[in-house]
Amino acid sequence: MRHLLTTVLLLLGSACGDIQVRSVRVGPVVPVDLQGEWIGTWNSARGAGTGPLQIRLQEFRGEPVVSVLIENPCIEARDYQLVLLADSIELRAEGETVFAASITAERVMTGSFQCELDQGTWTAAWGRALPTVGDLSGRWLGTLTPAVLPPAVPTARPVQLELEQRVQGGTLVLDGVLDAPDVWPLPVVLRGYTIFRDTSFDLLLQSEAAAGPVVVLSALGEREPLRVGLGLAQAFGGAPLPFAQAVFTLEWQAP
Repeated sequence: MRHLLTTVLLLLGSACGDIQVRSVRVGPVVPVDLQGEWIGTWNSARGAGTGPLQIRLQEFRGEPVVSVLIENPCIEARDYQLVLLADSIELRAEGETVFAASITAERVMTGSFQCELDQGTWTAAWGRALPTVGDLSGRWLGTLTPAVLPPAVPTARPVQLELEQRVQGGTLVLDGVLDAPDVWPLPVVLRGYTIFRDTSFDLLLQSEAAAGPVVVLSALGEREPLRVGLGLAQAFGGAPLPFAQAVFTLEWQAP
């Protein structure tokens, strides 16, 4: 249970990131030379110091999957637009370019940043290829077993999960419907995120209903075969459910 809760916190941090990229502009596809992890630094020209930055670029169904991590005086809590071209990259806020760089044939980004608070230069070099982005879309079958105290015997109840994976604002998001007739009288609409690693994937789903209990599913799944061997389900507030915590399993069936 503790490991699964840690997974939830890590996934929340990774999904949110330091920058909320709300839209991404590219050509027909994400340039192959841009895909991967870029590591670099920024340097202020006004004495505001220096710091690290990380850009992660992937592709899913022809759309870019983006993560930008940076702490810089010019980065505020607002929405950004990322513009990706074969030889340049720009980060814009309200139509104004905040970060921009050209990309060399040696896969190095070199550019500048500016805002009212600061200005300076930055550079980032391609570091490594990232795991391929999988697809969790389709029908999943499994079980849900409420956590109970001894001497009671936990009873596994059948569940079905329908998922659709898509890209929204550079982030992999999941839309789902969980059907567990022995637990809930009606299907539960879910929304969440996923992050793919080399041999596994992080899964976080939360119920969308405005009223009633909040249901959260979290797990570290396996990519081959596509399955969740052990996940954590939690229910908070609202009308009482048969459990506050439960474990679940899922097996991917079909697209």
